[in-house]
Amino acid sequence: MTPLPPLTQPGSTPPAPAARSLWRRVALLVAALAGIACMCVPYVTSVDFILHGHNDFAALYASARLVSTPYLYDAAASLRLREELAGERSPARQFIRLPYWAAFLWPFGRMSYLAGYWTFQAVSLGSLVASVLLWPGRRIPMVLACCWSLPASAVLAQGQDVFFLLLWITLALRWAGRRPLAAG
Repeated sequence: MTPLPPLTQPGSTPPAPAARSLWRRVALLVAALAGIACMCVPYVTSVDFILHGHNDFAALYASARLVSTPYLYDAAASLRLREELAGERSPARQFIRLPYWAAFLWPFGRMSYLAGYWTFQAVSLGSLVASVLLWPGRRIPMVLACCWSLPASAVLAQGQDVFFLLLWITLALRWAGRRPLAAG
C-alpha cells in the first residue's frame, strides 16, 4: 500500500483551523442566503399581499378575536370580522382548529391587525429557529434545508401556523428518550 501524497506542497504551511472554520462559516452563510433569496422568487408578485397580511393569518386573527364568544366557528361572523379588520373576503378561509389554538392566538387578537400579523410572523419564525437549535440531529443540514425549503417559505408567505407544530415535534423528539411523559 502506497502512502497518500500530502495535501500541501512541501515547505508550505497548511491553513490554520481558524481560517478553515471562517471559510466554512462564510460558505454556510452564502448558501443559506442564496436559499432564502431563491425561495423569495415565487412570491415577488405577491409582496403586497404578504406585507399586508392578506393570507391565512386573517382566519387565525378572527379566531383570536372570537375565542371568548359563541361565534368561534360561525362562518358569517368570521367573514364579517375578517372583512372589517383585514379586508379579507374569502369564505374559504375558516378557522378549523381546536378551541385551545384560538386561546393560544388570543394575544395576537388583542393587537391591531398588522401588529398582530407581524408579531405572529416573528413568533412563527422564532419557532422555526428554536426548532433548528433544538433539533436532536446535526444542525447545519437542518439550517440549509430550512433556507432552501419552498414549503417553509410558503408557511411564512401564507401566514400559516405550521412552525409551531414543528417546534412541538422537535421537542417531542428531543425528550422522547429521557422524558417520555413530556414527549407525549
